[in-house]
Amino acid sequence: MTSPANPVTQSKVVERGRIFGLDVMRTVAILCVVFAHGLFSENLHNLVNHVFTFLRPVESLCNFTWHLGLLGVEIFFVLSGFLIGSILIRSVSPEADGSTRGIDLLIFYGRRWFRTLPLFWLFIILNVILEYYLRANRLSLSIILGEALFLKNIREIHVDFMPESWSLAVEEWFYVIFPALLWAGYFFWPRKRATVFFVTALLLFSASLAFRIQAAFLPGANFVTEMRCAVLYRFDALMTGVFAAWVSQIYPNFWKSKALLLALIGVALLALGYGGIYTWSNTGLTIGPDNFYAKTFRFNVISLGVAFLLPAASLWSVDKETRFSGLVRKVALYSYALYLVNWPLFQLFMTPHFSGWNSVWWEALILFMVKQVLAFYVASLFYRFYESRITRIRENLPQWLKLA
Repeated sequence: MTSPANPVTQSKVVERGRIFGLDVMRTVAILCVVFAHGLFSENLHNLVNHVFTFLRPVESLCNFTWHLGLLGVEIFFVLSGFLIGSILIRSVSPEADGSTRGIDLLIFYGRRWFRTLPLFWLFIILNVILEYYLRANRLSLSIILGEALFLKNIREIHVDFMPESWSLAVEEWFYVIFPALLWAGYFFWPRKRATVFFVTALLLFSASLAFRIQAAFLPGANFVTEMRCAVLYRFDALMTGVFAAWVSQIYPNFWKSKALLLALIGVALLALGYGGIYTWSNTGLTIGPDNFYAKTFRFNVISLGVAFLLPAASLWSVDKETRFSGLVRKVALYSYALYLVNWPLFQLFMTPHFSGWNSVWWEALILFMVKQVLAFYVASLFYRFYESRITRIRENLPQWLKLA
């Protein structure tokens, strides 16, 4: 196996300039999440029942949107694995003389944690305050620290507050474990970097899948609402993105020349995987059985479908900015803040003060749109006045202290 090349595609994947196609994927992912949390499916059902009445025979098709959040998170997982895998191929590597740059591991951790933790910990504080004033729930220090240190869903999920943080825990543990294993492999086999990278990714992928297969036989294991949120069962989604990064840099010609074909295959796989969540019965489209395939390999089909979209996305650029491309970039830029903002914000609209609005279909539709606009606006404020400033602090550190 040859060592990683340095193709033209690498600059398109890992440089700090944003790639429009990847921003499109981020935008689709975060919109899936906020639409699901904002009860998009309920509004669709209301529209069919009260406005587009001719669609009532196929009203159950609206059920496809019940799990938009699931699809959005899977896109984020694969995309994170792709971007972080691309960085690790380049930065966690030996020098030409075969020695290992061990400090790179600390630099990588510093960069990731400086990027993700300040905003997350701020929202921990905000959610603690919200729990107290909205539900009169006094959270103990152990519960708060468990959430802040991503310890609430290692093998099973325990929801005390801030339930949307489960996916962040999966990513953070991935950021810790995969680079550490790579560093160890590079230390012992410094001249077999490509082999170490591929084998390490394969082992972590296989271990996660094996854990999930084993859990599928546990009595009462529910992957739709619980098991899919456990850290140990989800690394394979991120590793699918890592494999895509490896292919993009080892086989750049294939990556570019087959982008359209791979995208078509990806769409087919997504239709198979995501559509497989549902089944058609006498009452219309309903949730399918939580069988062995649903608990295990369906996740891989969805992840693979997303990964097959990455070549086309990573090569998608715009020559001239338009209002549409500018909006896509903004949504993508605010996506992390928007992910943290939307759930606690939407909970405010589920209080008794808005019960009347939620019971009338057209008022519920207006409320849905207000929630979306407000979530975007609040996320933009957090990005502008907090997240981006933290990032600038990181970038402006003196060279000997710099974390990125």
